[in-house]
Amino acid sequence: MEIRNVKKEDEKEVIKILLDMQKLHINGRKDIFKKENSKTAKEEFLSILNDNKKEMVVAIDKNDKVRGLSYCFF
Repeated sequence: MEIRNVKKEDEKEVIKILLDMQKLHINGRKDIFKKENSKTAKEEFLSILNDNKKEMVVAIDKNDKVRGLSYCFF
């Protein structure tokens, strides 16, 4: 595994992970979280990618496939 900063080219894989995370949150707390929405996930990804106060890194395998991610806000 390698950790690197996210790239625009990672969009499809990152959005899939964000949607999977959203499903887990929805299943755990339907009273708080809304139905999954790929548009919202894409907006979140682009927001993180284009904001210098937000950082996202991805874990990639030897085939450069995204296997995990982490992000934070400053």
